[in-house]
Amino acid sequence: MALRQTSLTRVTTPYYIAPEGILVKDLYSTSVDIWALGCIVAEMLKRHPLFEGRDRKHQLQLIVDFCGKPEDEELKEYPESTKKQFLNSYQACCSSSIEELFPRGIDDMALDFLKKLLVFKPSKRYTAVQCYEHPYLSPLNTGVYKEYVNSDIVLDDMEYAYETPEEEWRFRLWKEINHYQRLRPLDQPSE
Repeated sequence: MALRQTSLTRVTTPYYIAPEGILVKDLYSTSVDIWALGCIVAEMLKRHPLFEGRDRKHQLQLIVDFCGKPEDEELKEYPESTKKQFLNSYQACCSSSIEELFPRGIDDMALDFLKKLLVFKPSKRYTAVQCYEHPYLSPLNTGVYKEYVNSDIVLDDMEYAYETPEEEWRFRLWKEINHYQRLRPLDQPSE
């Protein structure tokens, strides 16, 4: 699991933040993205977010209620913090089965896929390759992307991306939006 120090508060939507992102400030790994994918798929199936926490503590409660309370051994991986102390003392409510949380008629493979993504312990979560190979995604699996999934992606200027000030990113985004607004026909309403 490759870890990178970055500001999760700037790159993660609160409803999609992984438990490790709540327990350890600025901890980032690919498993954080897999968790977010699980939250997005769950939201698509439920038609609203799965974890709608009011704040990080409440978000952690909702996650624990869904995933179950992690074992003490799993919690040893995290540094001491108020959130970890809370987690040690929190008694998870009786969590419903995943099948009960989603509308009837949802494909069993979709629910199985979610079970593999929304796992409290990052190392037990599916990897991108495992997601790609899951039967739920098999209709999309044409084999075209297999070579990309199994190869390392090297982004030479990623360090630059982390050093770029927020104002610069805002300016670039504004420029991009403005460019496409000019290309939009005048009679087409913006959304």
